Amino acid sequence: MSPIRTLVVAAGLIIASALPGLAQAAEHEPMRNHITLGFGVARHLSDDFEDSGLETGGLGQLAYRYSLNPSWDLCIDGRSMVTSDEVTDDTGGFPSEVDVQHDASYFGPGVRWSSGTGSVRPYLQANVFFVTETLRYDFGSISTDADEDGAGFGLMGGADIRLSRLLSLPVEASYLYGKPENDVSSLGMSVGLTFNFTPLR
Repeated sequence: MSPIRTLVVAAGLIIASALPGLAQAAEHEPMRNHITLGFGVARHLSDDFEDSGLETGGLGQLAYRYSLNPSWDLCIDGRSMVTSDEVTDDTGGFPSEVDVQHDASYFGPGVRWSSGTGSVRPYLQANVFFVTETLRYDFGSISTDADEDGAGFGLMGGADIRLSRLLSLPVEASYLYGKPENDVSSLGMSVGLTFNFTPLR
């Protein structure tokens, strides 16, 4: 089963297990502050990664949101897509294994619009990002890496599922763009856990 299909199945099981508590969660008042931890999978869209073994990888997220009102939030997001592979280097005449890791990191502000006031709230979000691309090579005890920086943006959409007064479950699809050195644009899917606090009054 592919990583993306596995994530979709896992998200479906989590949502199904949460359904009995959604009606009760809908009665809770909206909150002002939100901290989200998320994980998922993503795939590079650029030909820069074609047949490299670095096309698909893990996606992580740490984000804070501040609700201005029930519909509009200001947010600051940190996201990272990490891919890795093992390649054979025989340039010295003797084949050797080299571990390659590629990291595309995004950090920046954004705005989110959410619809409705029930237990399941669809949303759209847009961010501008400072993007860092890191390529690391490990050969035995020897490591080398190179960094490049640039600008980018992100477009996200999904649904925030209220589990309780303090917890909710965001399920999200994302498009991230950046080109520090290579084109690190990607499509991803993720699930997370959001901690909500301070009543919005």
